[in-house]
Amino acid sequence: NAAVYHKAIVLSNAAKQTKTTGEIVNLMSTDAERLFMSFFSVNTIWSAPLQLAISLFLIHREVKDATWAGLGSLFLVFVLLLFVFIRIAKLEQARMKSTDNRVKLLNEMMQGIKVIKLMVWEEPILHAVDSFREKELRIIRQIAYTKAAMIALVLGSTLLAALATFGAYVGIYPELGMDPVNVFTSLALLSMLKFPMMQIPSAISAWSQAAVSAGRLQDLLMQEEREETQHKGLDQVGADNVVLAVRDG
Repeated sequence: NAAVYHKAIVLSNAAKQTKTTGEIVNLMSTDAERLFMSFFSVNTIWSAPLQLAISLFLIHREVKDATWAGLGSLFLVFVLLLFVFIRIAKLEQARMKSTDNRVKLLNEMMQGIKVIKLMVWEEPILHAVDSFREKELRIIRQIAYTKAAMIALVLGSTLLAALATFGAYVGIYPELGMDPVNVFTSLALLSMLKFPMMQIPSAISAWSQAAVSAGRLQDLLMQEEREETQHKGLDQVGADNVVLAVRDG
């Protein structure tokens, strides 16, 4: 927030034409917060794969080579989740752009509130704000539906992995069959896969949002700055260049 605030103060006039007040406020309130919150998912980089590896190792001890059938089903789920993440990233970019437009309109409305009241423009301004807000809400609903589908896919992945694992085990080892020890132990281990499977999509979603926010922040921080005005004392200016000097009050 401090970096964005300092940059907003020193922006040149040309840069101020491309960066509105609403966009800068949105960068300070939303993008900086998302970038900060993404660091809480850093430990997922090593913890989630480690949990997956340990769970798969223990499952392999129970169902042997049938584990690879379950692993293949999980890989299929990850491929489907990849498309979900791409869609979420695109929707987040559209939502941030829509939010910038809405905040920009609200700032302009507050700055020109006297003119709006004088010209009785309340209804057109209200209609414009509602239009921007409705567009933003449509995108937010699409994001919510997409994330709900992602969660359902992750939760259903354990059931899909169990069906694939037990089906492959019966097919590969028909003489061994399934006994309560294998079934309940494998189900418990497969249920353990749910937690890393939930952490990985959540972390990737947070990182995708942080990447969008980082790009927006970088775009602002790379904008042109105005030149600093240099103030020189009387002792630093030659006597011939003095236009007006006041001595002793």
